[in-house]
Amino acid sequence: MYIILIVILFLHLFQMEKLQALLVDPEALKFNFATFDPIPLPLDPEAKIHGIVSETALLFKVPLLNYRLFLFYVPPNFKS
Repeated sequence: MYIILIVILFLHLFQMEKLQALLVDPEALKFNFATFDPIPLPLDPEAKIHGIVSETALLFKVPLLNYRLFLFYVPPNFKS
């Protein structure tokens, strides 16, 4: 019983590390998810995202493989 749980946890950690590595490496998916041109959010088009924080990417342990991603965010009416 305990061996099965350890194997499942190991596989889950391996999948999370693989997800984080894919988000960092622009050559793996031919797109740089760490930084990209700002794109509008669907519910608030004035707010824009311009990257994903790969170190905090999380993969939930459910059959649907849900992700939690933290985004670099540019608030509306932001002047740089």
